[in-house]
Amino acid sequence: MKKSEIFKILSDNTRLCILELLFSEKRDLCVNEISKTVGISHSAVSHQLAKLEDKGLVECFRHGKMMCYRIKEGKFSNMIKNIIKIAEN
Repeated sequence: MKKSEIFKILSDNTRLCILELLFSEKRDLCVNEISKTVGISHSAVSHQLAKLEDKGLVECFRHGKMMCYRIKEGKFSNMIKNIIKIAEN
């Protein structure tokens, strides 16, 4: 992933909120849980999660009828986690 793509992903407030939520919960979350917590529609969350999955930042899996997501561990997830921490201060 190019550096500019990382910052483009982080520049969207919805995607950033989703990533912060997934990092803070430290567990897998279903789309419904994310939607309720972030306060946007199920379809909007799904759309943003698809973008995050396409860039390799989250992993998707089916749990019964629900689609669930978690942070995909790797160098980009660690970097983004650190950027979020720095931005909070």
